[in-house]
This record gives sequence, structure tokens and C-alpha cells, in this order.
Amino acid sequence: MIDFGDAMVGPRDYDFLGPSMFSCGGDPSLVGALFRGYFQEDRPIGLQTRMRLMALAALHRYANFDVQLCIPNWRERADSFEALAGLIWP
Repeated sequence: MIDFGDAMVGPRDYDFLGPSMFSCGGDPSLVGALFRGYFQEDRPIGLQTRMRLMALAALHRYANFDVQLCIPNWRERADSFEALAGLIWP
């Protein structure tokens, strides 16, 4: 059975949000493995990519960082969107 109830048209980068924010918890090895698995090559996550993902995460209709982020003390550790993006996608 395939459930298309939440399927939406949008940038493919949306596919990274759930796994990277909830499952990877800011761990560089896990985030790296996620991106390597998708792109089939090592690809550094630059500032432009981090900020694009951060914008998509903040604007997503189901955005709730308190639930989605599994990074301890993320509120105290990030005082800007740039800093938060660096925690999520190191």
C-alpha cells in the first residue's frame, strides 16, 4: 500500500529535512552518510545548502523544531538561523 496523503510538489531538498533533523541529531558522520547515500559521492554541505535547508525547514507547514530536532540544548547553542543550520547540518 502506498499512502500519498502527505505528498506534495516541491524541491527535492524537502526529502532531507526529516531524516537529517530528527534522525541524525547533528552527528556529522550520520549527516554525511545520509548525503553520501543520496548523491553516491562525498559532497560537502556548504553554507548555501545549509541555509536553503534551514529556510525550507522553517517555512514547512508542519515545522516544529521542538519536536523535530534531536539535538541536545539546541536553543542555548544556536543564537541565529546560521548557527542552528550549522548544528543540524555540520
